[in-house]
Amino acid sequence: MKIKLAILEKDTVYLQRIVSAFNNKYADKLEIYSFTEKDMAIKTAREAKINVLLAGEEYQITPEMLPERCAFAWFVDTPDVENINQCHAICKFQKIDLIYKQIISLYSEVAGDIVTSKNGGDASAKVISFLSPAGGVGCSTAAAAGAMFLARMGKRVLYLNLEKYGSVETFFQGMGQGDLSDMLYAIKSQKSNLALKLEGIVKQDKSGVCFLSECKIVLDRLEMKKEDVEALLTQIQLGENYDHIILDSDFSFDSFEMEVMRRSDGIVLVSNGSQNANMKIRKVYNALGILEQQGEVRVTHKMMLLYNRFHSQTGETLEDIPLPGIGGIQNFKGAKEAAIAKEISKMDLFTKLL
Repeated sequence: MKIKLAILEKDTVYLQRIVSAFNNKYADKLEIYSFTEKDMAIKTAREAKINVLLAGEEYQITPEMLPERCAFAWFVDTPDVENINQCHAICKFQKIDLIYKQIISLYSEVAGDIVTSKNGGDASAKVISFLSPAGGVGCSTAAAAGAMFLARMGKRVLYLNLEKYGSVETFFQGMGQGDLSDMLYAIKSQKSNLALKLEGIVKQDKSGVCFLSECKIVLDRLEMKKEDVEALLTQIQLGENYDHIILDSDFSFDSFEMEVMRRSDGIVLVSNGSQNANMKIRKVYNALGILEQQGEVRVTHKMMLLYNRFHSQTGETLEDIPLPGIGGIQNFKGAKEAAIAKEISKMDLFTKLL
């Protein structure tokens, strides 16, 4: 079904150009209505059951004038304005793809039911988690490198940082609005169409990796529960837009991180080979073994070991844990994390993730 989009704009030249741009690129997704007169736009919104209305700031419009399930936003000249009078605002002078994403995000708030798998089948995307109980081993760098590697192999990959204090923009940059906070709000409010909301806020890095920006406010991530990550991963997988989901998460035994491991098809444990890091991984592995014997969880069979920032003179491999190894990565000095991740992604370390 096409989204019915109405645009109310006094600049007829701009109006003609944007309608043409939408028709050229999104004719299969949007049904466009264009207006210069407010009364006609509102009348058509009611009669034609318009889904989204964009209006220039010069028009005097309130959401109460529109049908109940018609999303509304101001179409503005200034790029840094996000809201006017408690209504969304979209800058008209940006790439058509970014405007489309914001329209999708708007529509998701009035679309109703959650969209599941397109063919009613099972979840398809493979979930790979990068975890470590040891700090300072470059787990996030390894996860980002894994995502870059998969993208380089032609895979559709989504990088999702679920760390409490993670920073996605350290590794990936992309145009667009929205972040994980918006997705979590949609999940908790149970009002938005999650599949459309996700499509509207996902960004893409020049490496080809798609990603969700981290939460605007750390407290939003700290309030994330087991049920939230379950709903998020389910929706991403059923959407069938990705081959792989790379999860970069903290390690703990609470219900949230245990759900991350349970939902993973593969788990990459990262160590730098130091005595301290290896000891922590050994303790974690033994604890998980006890939980498995008690029937509470079954995840160790999914685990692989990756040695990052490894130095042969100070590091040792874990020979007493029966986990397959991916390989080792040397310690890069004097380079930024993004540059290191890019270099690591050129190696053949991550072929086991395919």
